[in-house]
Amino acid sequence: MTTTSDAAADSPLRPEDFDHHAPEFARNSDAWRKVARGCPVAHSQRQGGFYVAARYADVDQVAHEDQAFSSVFDPARGLGGGH
Repeated sequence: MTTTSDAAADSPLRPEDFDHHAPEFARNSDAWRKVARGCPVAHSQRQGGFYVAARYADVDQVAHEDQAFSSVFDPARGLGGGH
């Protein structure tokens, strides 16, 4: 999995600006095709910061590896769980 890409950067809706409450993201499927190709695991600063898996295979991996991909706060490891 990758986390950054120039392919996603030329999209008018940049992955780091992703807000799952914003209707413009739901309406712009071309932007999300670019994200899935170029930056399949993006980080957004919105809503306090979170990661977005854009491809099915990555979503499947995250769903099945809940110990590694967790939002549980672990002070020994810092904010977040694994990745």
